[in-house]
Amino acid sequence: MTLQQLEYIIALDEYGNFTRAAEACGVTQPTLSTMIQRLETDLGITIFDRSKQPVIPTEIGENIIAQARVVLGEASKMNALVQEKYSALTGTLRMSLLPTIAPFLVPKLMPELHKNFTDLKISILEKKTAVAYDSLIRREIDVAVVATEPDNDALRYRGLYYEEFLGYVSPQSKMFKEAVVHSSEVPINDLWLLSEGHCFRDQLKQFCKLKKESDAAISYAEGSLLGFMHMVEEGEGMTFIPELALEYLCPEQKKMVKPFAVPHPARAIYLVWHKDYVRFALLKQLAETIRNAVPKHMLSLAPIQKLV
Repeated sequence: MTLQQLEYIIALDEYGNFTRAAEACGVTQPTLSTMIQRLETDLGITIFDRSKQPVIPTEIGENIIAQARVVLGEASKMNALVQEKYSALTGTLRMSLLPTIAPFLVPKLMPELHKNFTDLKISILEKKTAVAYDSLIRREIDVAVVATEPDNDALRYRGLYYEEFLGYVSPQSKMFKEAVVHSSEVPINDLWLLSEGHCFRDQLKQFCKLKKESDAAISYAEGSLLGFMHMVEEGEGMTFIPELALEYLCPEQKKMVKPFAVPHPARAIYLVWHKDYVRFALLKQLAETIRNAVPKHMLSLAPIQKLV
């Protein structure tokens, strides 16, 4: 059994196709197939059911693949320990951010990343919270920037900054004349909310006590935050935006921004990683870099703010 064989079965599990798995591993399809068959022979089991399309693991195969991920994760720590000792800010970093964070943080973060990580190859992805946590567990990414504390013992985290929620209200909305948004008066049928699975949605629904779904004539189930902002700008209802979005609004757009009545709802932003990730110098530098990319007042929770 070799680490290479373990990489091959993980790739086949992810792609469900020998050709695509081989391409991802940078080998020919016959090579990948032969190496997997050899592993099955050595173990005396069948890892994959090849009669199904896409190819799927057998019951015992699922357990073998899960263990293979653990073994490869442990093996990767050796390289990470060397990098931590001799070249802490080189190599690669796979990072994910929430879709409600990335559009507003990444543009401000990029200059800081270029300045502080000149020898590090960084891959940035957008993932919802649950998907990001699963990717961390599966060692598919190294770190995640999210807005909820993980409750999995395999994950570690540290706080980065705090971000207030704001109302974004069309001039045609009855809420536009109000100086502030009162959580109890948010009109559900005029409100554009992100789909299920976004913690941004869950946090605001809880704060505003929105127990029922909209019964408006038109719904937009899989919309993005930026898409909802454009809907409001065209005269359609209201939505909520994170504080960092203010950095990109023109004066006319800022007229549509309404703060909540005190206490202002806010979210905490965290950096999360797997407990076995040992590049501590990199984690520290990354956290400092992210904190330097946001306005200074966002580094602490204000007395008039309330975490949701």
